[in-house]
Amino acid sequence: MFFIMKKITLFFAALFVAMSAFATKIYFKPDSYWKNNNAWFAVWYWEDNTNGQWANMTESEVTGIYVTEIENPQNLIFVSMKDGKPADWNNKENNCQTNNLKYDGTNNLYTIEGMGGSWSIFDSNSQGEEPTPIVLYPTNTTIYVTVHSQWATDNARFAAYFFGVNGDIWTDMTNVKELIYSLNVPAGEWNGMIICRMNPNNTENRWNNDGEENGPFWGMQTIDIVYEEGKNHYIINSEDQTLDGNKPGGFWTTYKANDTTTTLENTTIANIYTQNGMIVADEEISIFTITGQNVTNLNGKLENGVYIVKSANATTKVVVK
Repeated sequence: MFFIMKKITLFFAALFVAMSAFATKIYFKPDSYWKNNNAWFAVWYWEDNTNGQWANMTESEVTGIYVTEIENPQNLIFVSMKDGKPADWNNKENNCQTNNLKYDGTNNLYTIEGMGGSWSIFDSNSQGEEPTPIVLYPTNTTIYVTVHSQWATDNARFAAYFFGVNGDIWTDMTNVKELIYSLNVPAGEWNGMIICRMNPNNTENRWNNDGEENGPFWGMQTIDIVYEEGKNHYIINSEDQTLDGNKPGGFWTTYKANDTTTTLENTTIANIYTQNGMIVADEEISIFTITGQNVTNLNGKLENGVYIVKSANATTKVVVK
C-alpha cells in the first residue's frame, strides 16, 4: 500500500512540474523600420521581483510575424537585434525596443504601430497584412513645440532628437515667444522625434554619459513623437505621463507664426459654446491650456482666456470670457 501511494505521489508531483513548466507562445509583428539591416528579434522577459532573461524569436508560419515560447510570461520587452550578434542590450539595431509590457494571459500577439503598439490574439488566417507605414517627418520644414512651464525654469534650453533609417541627429530649438519654440527638421528620413530639456551651461546636444554630472541633458524628455501629416505644432501635455518614467506625450495641431495666439486647424466640435466659465459641447471633450495643461476637471470654473478643446475627432480653440 505504501509503495502504491508513493507512486501516486510521485506521479502528481511530476504532473505539477510539467504543468508549471508549460510554455506559452508569444508572437511579435514588427514594422519595416524594425527590420532594417536584416535585424532579428528577441524578447527580454521576467516574472515580478525576479531577474530577466532573453528568448530568441524565429519567424512563425505567417510571414512577418515572429514567435518564441516562454514559461510563465508576465513582463516583456521586444527588442530588435543586429544581424549576426547575440541577444544583448548592447546589440540593439536602430535602438529599437518596446516599453515594459504586461502579458494578460490572453492576447499573445504584439504589433508595432508607429512608435507604440497593441496586443491582440494571434490568428494564422488573418494576421499576415503589412503594418501601417510610418509617416516620415518632412525635411527642411519648421516645427513648433509648446513646452510646459515647469520645463522652462532655470533658463533651460531645448533640443530635438530625431531618429530613423539614417541613424539619429540632434538639432537646436529657438524660442519664438513665451513657451513656444521652433526647430528645423534636418535632412534625412526620420520617423521619430524626442523633445529634450537641456542644460543652458552646456551647448552640446547629446545624451549624458553614465554617471556624468552637469551633462547637456537635463533629465526631462517627451515620449517618442510620431509625426501627424499636415500639422506643424506639437503641444506637450503635462498631464499625459507614460508608463516608462514620466515622459509626457501631447498632441499635434497647426501653428501660424503671425498669429497672436496658437491657431488650430479649422475643425468642428458639435454645438460647442461657453457659458459662465464652462465649455459645453454635444460630445465628450478634453480641455487644455495653451501650455498643454489638462484643465478638464475645472470646467465650470475656467478663468477667462484661450483654451484648446479636443474631442475624439476634432481639435479647436475656444475663448472663455
